[in-house]
Amino acid sequence: MLFYAGSVLLLIVLGSSTIESLSAQTCLQYAEDGNCDFYTECLEDKYSCGAKGYPVGYGHRYCNRFHIYYNDFNAEGKAWIDDVRKCLMKALVPIYKSNSYSCDEVKTLAFTSHPTCYTESGDRFCKVLWTNKLALLKVFEADDFLGEDSALAIEQILMTGLQCLCDYGLADEIHQIVDATSDVRTKVLDFTTQLWRDDPKEAIQSECEAKALQGDCDFYNCLERRHPCGLKGFASQEGRPLCERLKIKKGLFNAQGQAWVNDFTKCLTRSLLPKYRDESISCRHINNYGYQAQDSCFIDTGICDLEEDKQGGQCQDYTVRTCLAGYETSKCGGNALRRCCLQCDSSCQADHLRWSAGDSSCSNAGGQCKMDSNFCHGQYQTGMCGGPAGRKCCTPGPGGSSSGSGNYGNIMNVDTTGASQTTANQDGLSYNGVPASQQLARNDLSRLNNYKSQIEEAAADKNMDPAVIAATISRESRAGNALDTNGYGDHGNGFGLMQVDKRYHTPVGGPYSTEHIKQGTQILIDTINCVKNRHSDWTAEMALKGSTCTVRPYSNTRFVGDPIHVEDGFRDSMDLINTAAAKCNVKVYITHSWRKVGEIIPGAIVTPSSRSNHFVGHAIDMNVQRPDGTLCNSSCLRGQSDSDATCFIGKVQAAGLTWGGVWSTPDPVHIDDRLNLNTAVYNTMVDSLQKACQHIPMT
Repeated sequence: MLFYAGSVLLLIVLGSSTIESLSAQTCLQYAEDGNCDFYTECLEDKYSCGAKGYPVGYGHRYCNRFHIYYNDFNAEGKAWIDDVRKCLMKALVPIYKSNSYSCDEVKTLAFTSHPTCYTESGDRFCKVLWTNKLALLKVFEADDFLGEDSALAIEQILMTGLQCLCDYGLADEIHQIVDATSDVRTKVLDFTTQLWRDDPKEAIQSECEAKALQGDCDFYNCLERRHPCGLKGFASQEGRPLCERLKIKKGLFNAQGQAWVNDFTKCLTRSLLPKYRDESISCRHINNYGYQAQDSCFIDTGICDLEEDKQGGQCQDYTVRTCLAGYETSKCGGNALRRCCLQCDSSCQADHLRWSAGDSSCSNAGGQCKMDSNFCHGQYQTGMCGGPAGRKCCTPGPGGSSSGSGNYGNIMNVDTTGASQTTANQDGLSYNGVPASQQLARNDLSRLNNYKSQIEEAAADKNMDPAVIAATISRESRAGNALDTNGYGDHGNGFGLMQVDKRYHTPVGGPYSTEHIKQGTQILIDTINCVKNRHSDWTAEMALKGSTCTVRPYSNTRFVGDPIHVEDGFRDSMDLINTAAAKCNVKVYITHSWRKVGEIIPGAIVTPSSRSNHFVGHAIDMNVQRPDGTLCNSSCLRGQSDSDATCFIGKVQAAGLTWGGVWSTPDPVHIDDRLNLNTAVYNTMVDSLQKACQHIPMT
């Protein structure tokens, strides 16, 4: 389902207030209990933000209002208020403990903590909004607002209503929820109609009116030109992007869904036409009206009645994976390399098998026949493949050759994106990709020739293509050029030309010996066979590529939750985490481990950084499972008030690992080993693992 479920930044805090300085321990207890004195006597006492600052002007102010009207809520509403109140205060504990924030930062950080607390309330808010709307209207009385920032409180409670659409098993009650939301929003619209008004910057254009009637996405550009509200205004931030995304992905819907896209986009642009024509209006009013109209249009056009219609395709990086049926563009989120690999059913597979009988010319040229929507690391040739005209021969680019011998695939038929710029920089190259890989290999060729006879002997003994062995030696040790005087690399962990990891294998022979090359080749073969056993439907080339991946499954006595995949070098750290959990009598509930660059991770509370340790398999995200089976989740961990979780985090940190809760942008569910602080090692690993481990699932 494609619709906006905006952030929820409602300010709800309860309690009473007195003014005197308190000890840190008392303040922490206030936060634990959900006592609103925490805002004035603790947070304000430390930061002195004044009457309009977050502690007094927002937290404490709405504390009093909810206290006054607490008995106007039903039992479920009261329970919801109590839960959210405690959650929000606990989220502020790290800010209270610190001395490094400005008042503006306090407000920003406080606001950003709210969505998690509301999400954790599950379906309760949707029901509270419906059954307690009069009480909410009393709390957020529009006449009582002091200014634009105060108005944010009631505006953002309405964002939560969007999350109730078609969710939480409330489909039969959705219209009542929408009606309740509209009642609250009417208060805001009445208020914002009177304030912050501006005159239009452009005259009404007839073509813009026509676009509104047609559901044309360009109408939002018209609205922005006439009433400029900037990148955060409704037209630029929500209206146009949503309209364009729906139009782009329209082909993914069935006939009913495509009709809904047309109806919805027209409904919203037509609803906004009167606001476009308005001769005096505020951006705040457009924003509130836009979301109200969007909310109503979703329901009125029947979004909850749409049937799911999947093509069975899979979004993936088309430069890394070959798709038998071919790719289609504009059907996937993420970066431009992610394309939709079309489903190939039994009939499709039978066609490709029949067509392959005519592929001999391509195979003899060292190429691979595939649909030309696939990426080709070389160039496509016509007339060399069986099947339709779109099935062409991808022949290798200049500089590569392989005998194609052995039982483990032809290296020239393995798709690869080539060297990253970081890898290319090793030899001062200003370009990257396959051409850079080819030049790096040429630079290593003279050194590789020193071991030619040994490579050929190992290849014959192990029935492996000698080009695979040579490529491994070139990549791992630059044909010996990257080794120290004792034949070691990788900070003393990798041994010899093929960089046998001494942490997991006992090196055989000398670093440049035939015995060593045979050992390294056998390790590669063992890994290929492991990949084949797990993916019996993969081609030899796919298994060959997957064999270079060192991200593998991990399990231990104290881990539960989602499957775990970590890099070999992080397994010792995982053992330390397991030991910490055992000492504190808790379990580690895994939510995320290995991640792929550019792939979206549902449920992540913090967007991964560009140099995340998840991308090299050296990090996990988790909750702490208490002895009674309940979870200490993100907000619980952030508050640092749970004794079981505090014990576990303390022992993890004592073991030398990093907990994300101490970062400037806290990520309290995260644990890693700080590998990304070593730039050279990290860049090398992320380059190789992201290419070799595309077959490893994310969790």
